Amino acid sequence: MSDVLICPLRPVERFRDLHPDEVADLFRMTQRVANVVEKHFQGTSLTISIQDGPEAGQTVKHVHVHVLPRKAGDFEKNDNVYDEVGPLCFSKYCFLLKYSMCKNVHLITIF
Repeated sequence: MSDVLICPLRPVERFRDLHPDEVADLFRMTQRVANVVEKHFQGTSLTISIQDGPEAGQTVKHVHVHVLPRKAGDFEKNDNVYDEVGPLCFSKYCFLLKYSMCKNVHLITIF
């Protein structure tokens, strides 16, 4: 599994702080990246999410969209994806996750 993040150029803490044109740009890029991620990682579906505010699980104070390729049976319960992916950033696997994200950026830029 490989989680890809998409961030707007202007750093803002909450989704509501984006200008309408920034929202449009963010989602156009999300759609473009999602198509590449699903094909490259041979997913059959995608989880696309924004955690907007601390009660929603936002742990870093800037808006970003998660794009995660999915396959049948990848999690016992569908919502377990949030429990499994989030802690990776705070574990010994953080370096590996960042390395994977860097490779994904290179992959997406060639499309």
